[in-house]
Amino acid sequence: MKTRSPGLRRFLGFSLALGLVLGAAAGAQAAGTSYVLPAGQGSWALPTGVHIGRAPSAAIQVEIRGIGTFPVDPSEVTPRRPDVFRPGHLSVFDLVAHLAEQGKIQAAHRLDPAMNTHVIESLNGRVGWWYDAHYAGGKFERTTLRMDHYPVKDGMKILLYLEQPDRLAAIYTSFREEVARLAANEKRVVIPEVTIRGPRGSLIFRDVPVTPHDARGDVFQPGVVTALDVLLSLGKLGNLFGLRLTWRTRVGETEPVEGYYVDFIAGADFSAEANSPCAFVYDVGAEILTKFKPPHGHTAAQIHLSSDLHVLVSPERVKWAWVCP
Repeated sequence: MKTRSPGLRRFLGFSLALGLVLGAAAGAQAAGTSYVLPAGQGSWALPTGVHIGRAPSAAIQVEIRGIGTFPVDPSEVTPRRPDVFRPGHLSVFDLVAHLAEQGKIQAAHRLDPAMNTHVIESLNGRVGWWYDAHYAGGKFERTTLRMDHYPVKDGMKILLYLEQPDRLAAIYTSFREEVARLAANEKRVVIPEVTIRGPRGSLIFRDVPVTPHDARGDVFQPGVVTALDVLLSLGKLGNLFGLRLTWRTRVGETEPVEGYYVDFIAGADFSAEANSPCAFVYDVGAEILTKFKPPHGHTAAQIHLSSDLHVLVSPERVKWAWVCP
């Protein structure tokens, strides 16, 4: 049984008493409420029904490079992944499929069970399309997340473009490998490697079983696994000693943000804390994708897809890193 260091015990005890108070006080400026885990009786669960991410309601602009930019009214869109999203919430793919239904574009697409995703085969007769997206206050980051898993929010930007054939092939290969890994583990999510890198050391875990904690039951169906579940599962397994997560409704004047951000991670001989402009970032992927993904360079002020909204199938690896600009 791992034991907590005296410093960590002091941190957890102090933060448990004051974390919510300080977070609520900070809410007037940063709209944040902080939670320290484990909570009472060693629980690694976040409160349910307290924080609700709003469903998209304003028109979303979808740019298809070389074809045009199209506004989409979310209220008119039919969801294609009711197994993933709660009613009212949509994926990027849903918006593209809606444009085809309305006759704005010509699209051929299909659900590929071997990749557990919808694949766009052609748009207006051209093949090889991929996408990028970001929320208000963010920037395009060369995503490799399934298009029908990327949640839609008000104020986001979506771009479809003709991808390099080798990069698109690598993305699709990683999807097939994830589905095969999930099947090999009897539908259990087991991640071969999880790395957490701080300013003064790293933690590496092998073959990590990840279970859903339904921290975002407002957006996803019960049982959907997210990148945040990796940290929560490590905590339940005794591999992490403490986490501090902050729910942010907005950052500065940017909203909606509406997600949990990781502010503190503690493990055996390891602790790291996010202090602006330094922040924790994460990456989900596979070795085959390494050369196709840019390095993380964003900081606490940049809004990106938070780990509680990043759906996992069964990736090869998940990395967390403490970065500064």
